[in-house]
Amino acid sequence: MPDPAKSGETKTHLLTNEQAEAARSAALSGKIPDAPRDKTLFQGKGADAGTIEVGLPPANSVVIRLDGIKAHEADETCKTKDAAWPCGAKARAALASFIRYRAVTCAVPPGGQIKDFTTRCSVVGQGWAMPEAGAGAFP
Repeated sequence: MPDPAKSGETKTHLLTNEQAEAARSAALSGKIPDAPRDKTLFQGKGADAGTIEVGLPPANSVVIRLDGIKAHEADETCKTKDAAWPCGAKARAALASFIRYRAVTCAVPPGGQIKDFTTRCSVVGQGWAMPEAGAGAFP
């Protein structure tokens, strides 16, 4: 079988080690940004219905906007034909109640330099235990 490198042809299928080397070379050249990593955060509070703020004092806090949801603003008022009610405050209180005393795991940008970003998060049941490495997701 002729060697594609010598014949000038481009290989259409790479071996596993060739794929790994291509990915490593691309990462070193700066063409591919680092992937987000999961980080478990504690003592988060709901800033509004779709935003979690973690860290004290405020100068060191990280603002995480929850991806994939449409949330009410904290001061938003919802109206029905019969009444108006503070749906933004109620939604904020519901998020705060949901995450209170629980660990929140979010995919955070690499490097830790960004202090305000949008991502997906999950909540650890009661925060008493963490899954073992390689255990996968729990229902």
